Amino acid sequence: PRPHSTLMKVSILTIASAAAIGTLLISTLSTPLKRAPPPVSSLSSAASLDPKTVQLRSAEEGAPGPAAAATFPFRYVTEKSRNCVQAQHIINTSQFIQDLYLKHNIRFFPRNGFLLGIVRHGGFLPNEKVDADMAVVYEDLLRLDGQGGLKINGESTKGNVGDFDIKLNPTQNSWVNWKGIVPGTQERYPFHRVVISRRSFAMTAYAVYPYHDTAGYFYPRANMAGVNHATQTKDSLRYNEQGGDYRLVDTDERISPSNFKVGDETQVGSFLDTNLHCFMEVPFYFTTIYIPCDSDKILTSQYGENWRQVENRGRGGNSKTETKVLTEEKSQEILASGPRPVCA
Repeated sequence: PRPHSTLMKVSILTIASAAAIGTLLISTLSTPLKRAPPPVSSLSSAASLDPKTVQLRSAEEGAPGPAAAATFPFRYVTEKSRNCVQAQHIINTSQFIQDLYLKHNIRFFPRNGFLLGIVRHGGFLPNEKVDADMAVVYEDLLRLDGQGGLKINGESTKGNVGDFDIKLNPTQNSWVNWKGIVPGTQERYPFHRVVISRRSFAMTAYAVYPYHDTAGYFYPRANMAGVNHATQTKDSLRYNEQGGDYRLVDTDERISPSNFKVGDETQVGSFLDTNLHCFMEVPFYFTTIYIPCDSDKILTSQYGENWRQVENRGRGGNSKTETKVLTEEKSQEILASGPRPVCA
């Protein structure tokens, strides 16, 4: 097991519906989980840590990162509304991530718009569809090779860990700016897309890979011609002008109009200047969820230094629509309204 120390909140949710007014009453109970403290030397520097060893902190412990003590308002709306998220989906998502992490040492965590929604709003983005973008640390699944019937061979692979079923898929050929090739080599990563399920609940993630000889990682900028390639190219260039960190991963050059344009098929990824050794528990509606302690850094790399400003990609977050920055007044209005509401 990973050595780490934490006081983790375990939320036990009791949901009662009052038929007359359609409200939910939710109570939580916090119970400490005791774990052996790590050797002091193992947390002194990133270099001394095993790649699979992480440090887990609760928000109360003052972990670095996004607004540790922040609380977010959220609303309930009638079930007839399509613009809400089911309470059970929130519970399942939180528990799913927690169990993979604590029981199986798999760092499976929110990325992209999902991470942005959690940090900035306390839940799913209010102005886009419910989309739980997830990432999984490449090495955490690679070490499972040969376990639970999982034989990683560069083809679609199925296996299990505990009560989770896992399916690994190689990089699909339709991506424009991601070919599944290890930067600077001709070798291919054996998997990119990961589907993990437990009973009737499933989540899809994409691997985050170690970056060159740094202690960091990168997210491939996977996109498709005629779908989101053009908009992602324009957005990535704009974010880089605002402090983002999208790179041509084979040559380690930050992208700019001089070396990258719409139609280019070079491999692109956002560089994450973090070793992903620290995760923290933050508010997620009426429960909590685990995210990297360096989420601020990750969001800056992906969305530039202005990621706290709300943007709009059209109705439901259309992937073909270039993002537009909203006015300060409209941005503040959306921020004040909280995350996507919960279905009552």
